[in-house]
Amino acid sequence: MINLHRSNRLEELFSVLSEKIQKAPAGGSPFDPETIVVQSRSMEDWLKMELSRHQGICANIEFPFPNPLVKQVYEAIDGRSEDAKWPSQGQLVWRLVERIDKDIDQPVYKSIASYLDDDASGVKRFQLAKKIAYLFDQYSHFRPEMVTKWDTAPSDDWQAALWNSTISASGIAHPAIMARRIQEAIKSDTIDLEKLPRRISLFGIHSLSPLYLEIIETLSEHIEVHLFLLSPCREYPLDTSGGAQPESTANGQSEDSGAIASGTSNSLLFSLGRLGREFQLLLEKNQQYENNGPDLFVDPSEKTTLATLQSDLLNLRNRGREKGDNPPQKIREDDNSVCIHSCHSPMREVEVLHDQLLDLLEKDSSLEPRDIVVMLPSLATYAPYIEAVFGAQQENKASLPFSISDVSAEDKAPVVEAFLRVLELGSTRTTVEEVLGILDSAAARDRFGLSTKNIDTIEDWIAESGIRWGIDAEHRKELDQPAFDNNSWRFGLDRMLLGAALPSGETGLWEGWLPCKITEGTASSLLGNLSWYCETLFDLYRDLGQLHTPAQWQELLLRILKELCSTEGEYSQQHQVVRNAIYKLGNHAREAGFDKKISLDIIRSFFSDRLQKLKTSPGRMGRGITFCSMVPMRSIPFRVICLMGMNDSDYPKPARTPGFDLLQKYPETGDRTLREEDRYCFLEALLSARDKLLITYCGQGIRNNKKLPPSVVVSELLDALDEGFD
Repeated sequence: MINLHRSNRLEELFSVLSEKIQKAPAGGSPFDPETIVVQSRSMEDWLKMELSRHQGICANIEFPFPNPLVKQVYEAIDGRSEDAKWPSQGQLVWRLVERIDKDIDQPVYKSIASYLDDDASGVKRFQLAKKIAYLFDQYSHFRPEMVTKWDTAPSDDWQAALWNSTISASGIAHPAIMARRIQEAIKSDTIDLEKLPRRISLFGIHSLSPLYLEIIETLSEHIEVHLFLLSPCREYPLDTSGGAQPESTANGQSEDSGAIASGTSNSLLFSLGRLGREFQLLLEKNQQYENNGPDLFVDPSEKTTLATLQSDLLNLRNRGREKGDNPPQKIREDDNSVCIHSCHSPMREVEVLHDQLLDLLEKDSSLEPRDIVVMLPSLATYAPYIEAVFGAQQENKASLPFSISDVSAEDKAPVVEAFLRVLELGSTRTTVEEVLGILDSAAARDRFGLSTKNIDTIEDWIAESGIRWGIDAEHRKELDQPAFDNNSWRFGLDRMLLGAALPSGETGLWEGWLPCKITEGTASSLLGNLSWYCETLFDLYRDLGQLHTPAQWQELLLRILKELCSTEGEYSQQHQVVRNAIYKLGNHAREAGFDKKISLDIIRSFFSDRLQKLKTSPGRMGRGITFCSMVPMRSIPFRVICLMGMNDSDYPKPARTPGFDLLQKYPETGDRTLREEDRYCFLEALLSARDKLLITYCGQGIRNNKKLPPSVVVSELLDALDEGFD
């Protein structure tokens, strides 16, 4: 049985966890590593810091994600057949691309064949394969019965046929097969429990797929399993609208005992808490848990607006002016525990936030910058403004220590910026703006000994030499344009070099060429660096325009990285980020057995997506005030939680799913959608703020002062405040 611990305070859950792990599990040794399953590295960081603070040390503890834990359990099965492992999505993409190429003419694929008719570059095929790979992974976790049926009896549906020919025919042990074998092995006692942890604690996990939950439930019959669940309300949140309820919970309480909510509802919980309700329903489905521990719920009282909102969620109270509602509460004049600011621009939002935090820190000497987190739906948009406002040294204003975590590598790393710009250049006419645009990256400038001041001089030379576009006559011919050198890069560079080589004062024609005036001395050195940069870039440009196998692309891309970007200082770590992505491309294709030639468009699509997902410091707590996206710090308690950029168009994020997504077409309990994830994340932020919740959004147009709506979740909070408080 799973030992379920529920609370509206993560600190209370941590206290129980800390107490549990101080004692070795039954049959275990104090030297056995403890296993705590988490869903983010920030939760791991928080647990390590809290354990160190309470116990003096945090050591010999493993923090796996759910997926590696399930793989560890699968590998402990005795006599397990050596099936091909479930491939990563990157590897599965290449398998699908190859299979689609082979089978596209079959009648079952008629619907996607018409979509791929005009796909000369192959990029549409690659992007389609990426979407299918993601959906296949989701199907295997959320529709195990469906994919198991596809293994043996594929239907006329093209997805079933593609699954059968790509997954089933290859003998791959997908998650649905792994789960079935794990359950069979546990029931038949053919699993080596010595290879598994003696105790497993799942902490801060707000939901699991039904497949993984069944594995955990089966595992709990032989291993001590604890599930620490952050829950907004004391009662089981199965149906806060007063609808039908399960007959009883696992500890024997019926709906008449008050263990399950009925009738009374909190509007915010009903609107935002669907994800939590459905996860509880999954737990109730098999009732493989017990809840015999102490009551861990803490009523924050009704001293402030924030505490009252949290207390109402806990006790399922609905404040309002309708009959049956709890009466509205009077807000004290000094109560600023919930503040919502409507601003004219992102810059103004950051300035308001800065002033508010300075005021808070000045008035409360016990509050420290590390007690504050700022979460944003669109961190990349706001990062430059944060750097400008919080990083500026202003007179008569204190400087606040801060760190920006979870920023996309593309937005923060000059090496990544230069690398992606070179890939973009590969299909252009090499205009002045496109070629010099690469030098906007400090990593590219440093590689060729150039500075920002040098760029101004170079731009003057280019204008005087008459460069417009095209490398040379041959390049223009390749672009189906007249083959002439005038106003090309070769034409302009030759004029510059001629001007530097001729004696000073020579301004006339020399063998039919008009030299470009270049001052002697340091300018000649600068011209040499410019020529070095152009020759290196144009040499790589020629190769970018050709088709290559993934292995050949790997070699070329590593060459681009080495020859165009500096490796000195902080750039070395950024180089490693890009190198890892390049190796992923080659390794995934090789493991999938894909060796066909592909275009630059596919490579560009791969790295644009891959490097946007890579983070500079993914969800880690930094020094001072931490700025991060919404997900990494979710449910972690802070004294002050700020939500910035809560605009209607940015949050919740729109769920853009393909029309052939069977999860969306036939939804079931436990399915996860992006909008519901975002809504529940907002609820967790409301629960996790201890002293203050500060929200900002762009509520007025900066040009016309037109009123703009906030995020729908902020609107719902405003409605709750308007109805429940005077």
